[in-house]
Parts: sequence; C-alpha cells; structure tokens
Amino acid sequence: MILSTYDQSKLSLRKRKQLKTRATIQHHALRLFWEQGYDATTVEQIAEAAEISPSTFFRYFPTKEDTVLNNEYNYRFTEVFHAQPSGATPIQALCESIKSVLSSMSITEREKELERIKLIMQVPKIRMVFMDNISKSMSEIACMFAKRTKSDPNDIALRALAGSVIGITISILCTKDLDLNFVDLLIKSLSYLENIPITTNKNKS
Repeated sequence: MILSTYDQSKLSLRKRKQLKTRATIQHHALRLFWEQGYDATTVEQIAEAAEISPSTFFRYFPTKEDTVLNNEYNYRFTEVFHAQPSGATPIQALCESIKSVLSSMSITEREKELERIKLIMQVPKIRMVFMDNISKSMSEIACMFAKRTKSDPNDIALRALAGSVIGITISILCTKDLDLNFVDLLIKSLSYLENIPITTNKNKS
C-alpha cells in the first residue's frame, strides 16, 4: 500500500520514486495473484508486468510473500500513534491512530488494502508467514505501549495487553465475508480493552 499524497510530499524525490516503484510492483503482484492464483504466479511474471527485472524485484521484496505482507501504512501508523496526546491511554492512542490513518486513505486505497488482507488470510503460504511474525508484532506493540506509559516493554501486563490486541485483530481478519467495515468492528472490539485494569512496573531508567 502506498503512502498518501500528503505524506509523500514530505519525502525526497529519490524516496518518492522508490515508493512508487514498490507500489507498482505490489499492485501488479496482487492483481496477478487474484487473476491467476498465488502459486501460479511467478516473480518473473510480476517483474514483467511492473516493467522491471527480477533482480530489481528482489531489491524491493525479499520474497514473493512480502508483496502481500508488506504494508507501507505501518510506518505512518507508528508516527501517528506516538503523536497522540500524552494523556491518551495506549488503547485510546491505538484506536485514534487507526482512524487517522484510515482517513488519509482514498476509497481505492482502502479497497486495495482489503484485497491484501484477504490474500493473507486465504493463501496458506502467506498466512503461515504472517502467523510466524505474530510474536514480532506483539513485541513491537508492547514497545509502543511501553514508550507511552514509560514502562518496561517486557512487563507482563503490557505484553498481555499487546497480545490481546493481536488476538482481537486476527479474530476480525478471520471474519467471513470481510468488507470495508472491518475497521469499524476492529476499533469497537479494541475499545473493550479499555475496561481491563492494567498495572505496569514503571521503567526505572
């Protein structure tokens, strides 16, 4: 998924070109996966459609699975999360960040994001890699929460909260007939975590 026009305007020309190439590769990869199937689509076919060489493809995506798993909006989301008011709880900051990033996306971008998510959940090879990365994702969320609460990222309470966020997210993504309204359902579900009392050990450093 590409960054919004507003976000790209802050980047250097070289970086914007790199993002454009990356988005083009991902666009053709997703299109071919839907048209002819994930397993039937080769890196060579994706490269040809994107008018690049296979070696260039691998400079942007180490594996074919990465064309689906990669999501440029994650970087924007992290920035928005850390920019939330200091008085906001981790869950409040999380929900507001999701809303903010979503509002920066066009309808076309939202539809492409939904297609990407569906591929992750429907293609066994991609889903397996996605699930293998869950531990890393949970640690990243725990670190984000720890920075906001000035706590130890290894605190069991924070990791439990981060794990709950991951669990809720996966349960939503596994919903049958997933549509664009899944974000509203995700935010509503995450908001229930606000009712869970969390006491963490403050970072002494």
